[in-house]
Amino acid sequence: MDALFFDYDGTLFVNGKVSERNIAALSRVRAMGHKIFLNTGRARGFVPKDAVPLFDGLLCGMTYLEYEGKELFCRLMPEDDVKRLLKAAVSHGIAASIEGVDACYDYKVHHSTPAVSIDDKIDEFLRSPAVKRIQKISFVGISELPKDFPPSELVMTSMISATRKTPYIEGVPKGFTKATLMETVGRMLSIPQSAMVAFGDSENDAEMLAFAKRRAVIGHAPRSLDVYCPYRTKSEEDGVCEAIEYFYGIKV
Repeated sequence: MDALFFDYDGTLFVNGKVSERNIAALSRVRAMGHKIFLNTGRARGFVPKDAVPLFDGLLCGMTYLEYEGKELFCRLMPEDDVKRLLKAAVSHGIAASIEGVDACYDYKVHHSTPAVSIDDKIDEFLRSPAVKRIQKISFVGISELPKDFPPSELVMTSMISATRKTPYIEGVPKGFTKATLMETVGRMLSIPQSAMVAFGDSENDAEMLAFAKRRAVIGHAPRSLDVYCPYRTKSEEDGVCEAIEYFYGIKV
């Protein structure tokens, strides 16, 4: 039994949709007895509802693990960090995406997947119970934070969105990458690292790709990921299907 881990944005979700062939390939490999997991940088509250049934488990925002509908692990941001960072973003006029377990919130950001806008409700949000259930914060449209930005327990990484081609800074709790909970899955299901397969398209998939034995990247993925010697797909919308066909010798 293998464990397959899929990035979402730019890997499965391309040009505004998950293609029918990708969905069929996921179903086919799952029917073969393998376990499939979404391994997305999105927090749990930012995963589209129609994507959830496609998987046996969800790894979300590097700090949340769900298997067969049950929450098994969740690392939340300290409430004080959430408040300090959001107040700083507002004072500097920086757009922010505040991603939680139950829902996600936008400050001056407009996502294609619905999130709750708090543009005019900052004080209300900061007083709400929602600040206790936040996994991560990203700052959108910038590649560097102001020097006077408050410290926090987050590791800030400057990135470029593969789908929107815009810069952003992703803040994730220290000690967590897309590989961290893959180790947990392996222990939980007694699946060795040698039986893990990863599919990605961007730099924040690097640790996931490095941890897996077999790797595939979508055709538009940066050349920096070639260091992991992945299979690079020719297709983009159906790239996941193409890679599954290549790895498992099937035709979908």
